[in-house]
Amino acid sequence: MKPDKHYNLAMDLIKSKDYDSARRHLRKALDKQPDHRAALHDLAGCLAMLGDLPGAADYYERLLKLDPDCYSALANLGTIYSKLKRWDDALSVCQKAVLINPRSAIAYASAANILSQMGRTREALQCDRRAIELDPEDPGLHSAYAMHALYSSELTPLEVWKIHQEFGRRFGIREPYGPALWNDQSFET
Repeated sequence: MKPDKHYNLAMDLIKSKDYDSARRHLRKALDKQPDHRAALHDLAGCLAMLGDLPGAADYYERLLKLDPDCYSALANLGTIYSKLKRWDDALSVCQKAVLINPRSAIAYASAANILSQMGRTREALQCDRRAIELDPEDPGLHSAYAMHALYSSELTPLEVWKIHQEFGRRFGIREPYGPALWNDQSFET
Protein backbone atom coordinates (compact mmCIF):
# COMPACT_ATOMS: atom_id res chain seq x y z
CA MET A 1 0.00 0.00 0.00
CA LYS A 2 1.25 3.52 -0.82
CA PRO A 3 2.02 5.98 2.01
CA ASP A 4 -0.95 8.20 1.18
CA LYS A 5 -3.35 5.24 1.37
CA HIS A 6 -2.11 4.50 4.91
CA TYR A 7 -2.35 8.19 5.74
CA ASN A 8 -5.93 8.52 4.42
CA LEU A 9 -6.99 5.40 6.30
CA ALA A 10 -5.43 6.86 9.45
CA MET A 11 -7.42 10.08 8.99
CA ASP A 12 -10.66 8.08 8.91
CA LEU A 13 -9.60 6.26 12.07
CA ILE A 14 -8.74 9.55 13.81
CA LYS A 15 -12.22 10.89 12.96
CA SER A 16 -13.68 7.87 14.75
CA LYS A 17 -11.23 8.43 17.64
CA ASP A 18 -9.42 5.12 17.05
CA TYR A 19 -6.00 6.62 17.73
CA ASP A 20 -4.24 3.32 18.30
CA SER A 21 -5.17 1.93 14.86
CA ALA A 22 -4.46 5.31 13.27
CA ARG A 23 -1.02 5.28 14.87
CA ARG A 24 -0.23 1.94 13.21
CA HIS A 25 -1.20 3.23 9.77
CA LEU A 26 0.71 6.48 10.21
CA ARG A 27 3.82 4.51 11.15
CA LYS A 28 3.38 2.39 8.01
CA ALA A 29 3.11 5.59 5.94
CA LEU A 30 6.32 6.85 7.55
CA ASP A 31 8.09 3.52 6.96
CA LYS A 32 7.46 4.04 3.25
CA GLN A 33 8.03 7.80 3.24
CA PRO A 34 9.97 9.05 6.31
CA ASP A 35 9.55 12.71 5.37
CA HIS A 36 5.73 12.57 5.05
CA ARG A 37 5.02 15.79 6.95
CA ALA A 38 1.31 15.29 7.48
CA ALA A 39 1.91 11.75 8.79
CA LEU A 40 4.57 13.03 11.20
CA HIS A 41 2.22 15.75 12.44
CA ASP A 42 -0.76 13.49 12.88
CA LEU A 43 1.23 10.64 14.43
CA ALA A 44 2.48 13.11 17.04
CA GLY A 45 -1.13 14.11 17.68
CA CYS A 46 -2.24 10.48 18.01
CA LEU A 47 0.56 9.76 20.46
CA ALA A 48 -0.44 12.80 22.51
CA MET A 49 -4.07 11.61 22.56
CA LEU A 50 -2.86 8.17 23.70
CA GLY A 51 -0.86 9.79 26.53
CA ASP A 52 2.61 9.21 25.06
CA LEU A 53 3.82 12.79 25.42
CA PRO A 54 7.55 12.04 25.01
CA GLY A 55 6.76 10.11 21.82
CA ALA A 56 4.56 12.94 20.56
CA ALA A 57 7.35 15.44 21.26
CA ASP A 58 9.80 13.29 19.28
CA TYR A 59 7.57 13.30 16.19
CA TYR A 60 6.86 17.03 16.39
CA GLU A 61 10.61 17.61 16.70
CA ARG A 62 11.20 15.43 13.61
CA LEU A 63 8.62 17.42 11.70
CA LEU A 64 10.15 20.74 12.76
CA LYS A 65 13.52 19.61 11.41
CA LEU A 66 11.83 19.29 8.01
CA ASP A 67 9.59 22.34 8.36
CA PRO A 68 10.88 24.71 11.09
CA ASP A 69 8.02 27.16 10.49
CA CYS A 70 5.14 24.71 10.99
CA TYR A 71 3.06 26.81 13.35
CA SER A 72 0.69 24.05 14.50
CA ALA A 73 3.62 21.74 15.32
CA LEU A 74 5.26 24.53 17.33
CA ALA A 75 2.06 25.30 19.22
CA ASN A 76 1.38 21.64 19.97
CA LEU A 77 4.99 20.97 20.96
CA GLY A 78 4.88 23.94 23.35
CA THR A 79 1.82 22.44 25.02
CA ILE A 80 3.49 19.04 25.29
CA TYR A 81 6.68 20.51 26.72
CA SER A 82 4.54 22.35 29.28
CA LYS A 83 2.81 19.14 30.31
CA LEU A 84 6.25 17.52 30.64
CA LYS A 85 7.36 20.54 32.74
CA ARG A 86 10.12 21.33 30.26
CA TRP A 87 9.54 25.03 30.80
CA ASP A 88 12.59 26.43 28.99
CA ASP A 89 11.89 24.29 25.93
CA ALA A 90 8.20 25.22 26.02
CA LEU A 91 9.00 28.92 26.21
CA SER A 92 11.50 28.69 23.36
CA VAL A 93 8.95 26.97 21.13
CA CYS A 94 6.23 29.51 22.03
CA GLN A 95 8.55 32.40 21.29
CA LYS A 96 9.21 30.94 17.86
CA ALA A 97 5.46 30.48 17.32
CA VAL A 98 4.93 34.17 18.17
CA LEU A 99 7.60 35.16 15.65
CA ILE A 100 5.97 33.06 12.94
CA ASN A 101 2.43 34.20 13.73
CA PRO A 102 2.56 37.51 15.66
CA ARG A 103 -1.22 37.97 15.28
CA SER A 104 -2.03 34.78 17.21
CA ALA A 105 -3.62 35.42 20.59
CA ILE A 106 -3.20 31.72 21.35
CA ALA A 107 0.58 31.90 20.94
CA TYR A 108 0.77 34.82 23.36
CA ALA A 109 -1.59 33.11 25.82
CA SER A 110 0.53 29.96 25.71
CA ALA A 111 3.65 32.00 26.39
CA ALA A 112 1.86 33.70 29.30
CA ASN A 113 0.92 30.35 30.84
CA ILE A 114 4.48 29.08 30.56
CA LEU A 115 6.00 32.27 31.96
CA SER A 116 3.56 32.13 34.86
CA GLN A 117 4.57 28.55 35.62
CA MET A 118 8.19 29.68 35.57
CA GLY A 119 7.37 32.38 38.16
CA ARG A 120 7.91 35.21 35.66
CA THR A 121 4.60 36.92 36.32
CA ARG A 122 5.34 40.37 34.95
CA GLU A 123 6.38 38.91 31.59
CA ALA A 124 3.35 36.59 31.68
CA LEU A 125 1.04 39.57 32.21
CA GLN A 126 2.62 41.38 29.25
CA CYS A 127 1.86 38.36 27.07
CA ASP A 128 -1.67 38.18 28.51
CA ARG A 129 -2.25 41.85 27.65
CA ARG A 130 -0.99 41.29 24.08
CA ALA A 131 -3.27 38.25 23.69
CA ILE A 132 -6.22 40.37 24.87
CA GLU A 133 -5.31 43.13 22.39
CA LEU A 134 -5.41 40.56 19.60
CA ASP A 135 -8.67 38.93 20.72
CA PRO A 136 -10.48 41.25 23.13
CA GLU A 137 -13.74 39.27 23.02
CA ASP A 138 -12.25 36.03 24.40
CA PRO A 139 -13.26 35.85 28.08
CA GLY A 140 -10.74 33.04 28.67
CA LEU A 141 -7.88 35.42 27.92
CA HIS A 142 -9.21 37.95 30.43
CA SER A 143 -9.68 35.24 33.03
CA ALA A 144 -6.13 33.92 32.54
CA TYR A 145 -4.82 37.47 32.95
CA ALA A 146 -6.67 37.88 36.25
CA MET A 147 -5.62 34.45 37.51
CA HIS A 148 -1.94 34.99 36.67
CA ALA A 149 -2.09 38.14 38.77
CA LEU A 150 -3.98 36.50 41.63
CA TYR A 151 -1.53 33.63 42.04
CA SER A 152 1.57 35.77 41.67
CA SER A 153 4.07 36.15 44.46
CA GLU A 154 5.85 38.76 42.35
CA LEU A 155 3.15 41.45 42.38
CA THR A 156 2.18 43.69 45.27
CA PRO A 157 -1.37 43.36 46.61
CA LEU A 158 -2.19 46.74 45.08
CA GLU A 159 -1.05 45.60 41.62
CA VAL A 160 -3.16 42.44 41.95
CA TRP A 161 -6.17 44.45 43.08
CA LYS A 162 -5.85 46.86 40.12
CA ILE A 163 -5.78 43.98 37.64
CA HIS A 164 -8.84 42.44 39.26
CA GLN A 165 -10.63 45.81 39.20
CA GLU A 166 -9.87 46.00 35.47
CA PHE A 167 -11.22 42.45 35.03
CA GLY A 168 -14.34 43.33 37.02
CA ARG A 169 -15.06 46.45 34.96
CA ARG A 170 -14.72 44.44 31.76
CA PHE A 171 -17.26 41.85 32.88
CA GLY A 172 -19.59 44.03 34.94
CA ILE A 173 -18.53 42.74 38.33
CA ARG A 174 -18.83 45.59 40.80
CA GLU A 175 -16.09 44.61 43.20
CA PRO A 176 -14.23 41.51 42.05
CA TYR A 177 -12.82 39.58 44.96
CA GLY A 178 -14.45 42.28 47.12
CA PRO A 179 -13.16 44.60 49.77
CA ALA A 180 -13.20 41.85 52.40
CA LEU A 181 -10.18 40.34 50.68
CA TRP A 182 -8.31 43.62 50.57
CA ASN A 183 -7.80 45.35 53.91
CA ASP A 184 -5.93 48.61 54.31
CA GLN A 185 -2.70 46.88 55.35
CA SER A 186 -2.66 44.95 52.04
CA PHE A 187 -1.72 48.09 50.17
CA GLU A 188 1.22 49.13 52.29
CA THR A 189 4.45 49.21 50.34
